Amino acid sequence: MTNEPVKKADTDGAGPQHVLLASIRTLRPSLSPAQLQVVDTITRHVEMCPRLTVSEFAERTGTSPTTVVRTAHLLGYSGYRALQRAMVEVTTLASATRESASRWTTP
Repeated sequence: MTNEPVKKADTDGAGPQHVLLASIRTLRPSLSPAQLQVVDTITRHVEMCPRLTVSEFAERTGTSPTTVVRTAHLLGYSGYRALQRAMVEVTTLASATRESASRWTTP
């Protein structure tokens, strides 16, 4: 998997979805409890997570930096920095989607 901003159609009709979120959804059943802590934090606080160092992220999730990096690898990223970039892309995509939707609903 590349670290480029890859987006694809969401199969439930909710609009475009970043590959990070799709990977989390797909891999979720096979993750350990500690890895679930990492991905749950990403999905709930994706806008905050990229600002954290790997140690801060690990502390907030009650895991270790090693678990955070291993989870990044399982999700297809080369390391935590690549995962940080993907989280920024998710936030940017969500913001752009909201902005686009508001243009259609605002008179």
